[in-house]
Amino acid sequence: MRDLGTLPGDYSSSGSSINNLSQIVGQSLRHKPNCRGFLWQNGKMVDLSTLLPQTRRYPYTIPVTIDDLGVIGGFGIR
Repeated sequence: MRDLGTLPGDYSSSGSSINNLSQIVGQSLRHKPNCRGFLWQNGKMVDLSTLLPQTRRYPYTIPVTIDDLGVIGGFGIR
Protein backbone atom coordinates (compact mmCIF):
# COMPACT_ATOMS: atom_id res chain seq x y z
CA MET A 1 0.00 0.00 0.00
CA ARG A 2 1.19 3.54 -0.80
CA ASP A 3 0.03 6.95 0.38
CA LEU A 4 -0.56 8.93 -2.82
CA GLY A 5 -1.25 12.20 -1.02
CA THR A 6 -3.94 14.61 -2.20
CA LEU A 7 -4.35 17.48 -4.62
CA PRO A 8 -3.51 20.87 -3.04
CA GLY A 9 -6.13 21.97 -0.49
CA ASP A 10 -7.83 18.56 -0.33
CA TYR A 11 -8.13 16.36 2.75
CA SER A 12 -8.52 12.84 1.34
CA SER A 13 -8.00 10.78 -1.80
CA SER A 14 -8.72 7.28 -3.07
CA GLY A 15 -7.54 5.38 -6.10
CA SER A 16 -9.98 3.60 -8.37
CA SER A 17 -7.75 1.95 -10.99
CA ILE A 18 -4.09 1.16 -11.69
CA ASN A 19 -2.50 -0.04 -14.92
CA ASN A 20 0.62 -2.10 -15.61
CA LEU A 21 2.70 1.10 -15.85
CA SER A 22 1.78 1.97 -12.23
CA GLN A 23 -0.34 4.94 -13.32
CA ILE A 24 -3.25 5.44 -10.93
CA VAL A 25 -6.51 7.35 -11.33
CA GLY A 26 -8.92 8.25 -8.55
CA GLN A 27 -10.59 11.09 -6.67
CA SER A 28 -9.24 13.75 -4.36
CA LEU A 29 -11.80 15.31 -1.98
CA ARG A 30 -11.97 18.94 -0.93
CA HIS A 31 -15.39 18.92 0.73
CA LYS A 32 -18.49 16.87 0.04
CA PRO A 33 -19.56 16.53 -2.71
CA ASN A 34 -16.63 18.36 -4.34
CA CYS A 35 -14.31 15.76 -5.83
CA ARG A 36 -11.56 16.15 -8.38
CA GLY A 37 -10.23 13.34 -10.50
CA PHE A 38 -6.50 12.78 -10.49
CA LEU A 39 -3.81 10.96 -12.40
CA TRP A 40 -0.86 9.79 -10.29
CA GLN A 41 2.34 8.89 -12.09
CA ASN A 42 6.06 9.15 -11.39
CA GLY A 43 5.33 10.14 -7.79
CA LYS A 44 3.17 13.14 -8.71
CA MET A 45 -0.59 13.72 -8.59
CA VAL A 46 -2.18 15.87 -11.32
CA ASP A 47 -5.74 17.25 -11.43
CA LEU A 48 -7.34 15.61 -14.49
CA SER A 49 -9.26 18.73 -15.46
CA THR A 50 -5.96 20.57 -16.05
CA LEU A 51 -5.09 18.01 -18.74
CA LEU A 52 -8.18 18.96 -20.78
CA PRO A 53 -8.52 21.98 -23.07
CA GLN A 54 -9.94 25.03 -21.24
CA THR A 55 -13.30 24.73 -23.05
CA ARG A 56 -13.71 21.06 -22.05
CA ARG A 57 -12.92 21.28 -18.34
CA TYR A 58 -15.35 19.94 -15.75
CA PRO A 59 -15.51 21.04 -12.11
CA TYR A 60 -16.18 17.45 -10.99
CA THR A 61 -14.32 14.57 -12.60
CA ILE A 62 -14.75 10.94 -11.66
CA PRO A 63 -12.19 8.63 -13.28
CA VAL A 64 -13.12 4.96 -13.22
CA THR A 65 -10.36 3.15 -15.09
CA ILE A 66 -7.02 3.57 -16.88
CA ASP A 67 -5.64 1.15 -19.47
CA ASP A 68 -2.03 0.30 -20.31
CA LEU A 69 -1.97 3.02 -23.00
CA GLY A 70 -2.89 5.64 -20.39
CA VAL A 71 -6.44 6.08 -21.69
CA ILE A 72 -8.72 7.12 -18.83
CA GLY A 73 -12.44 6.30 -18.70
CA GLY A 74 -14.86 8.04 -16.39
CA PHE A 75 -17.34 10.90 -15.96
CA GLY A 76 -17.25 14.68 -15.97
CA ILE A 77 -20.01 16.76 -14.37
CA ARG A 78 -20.51 20.49 -14.91
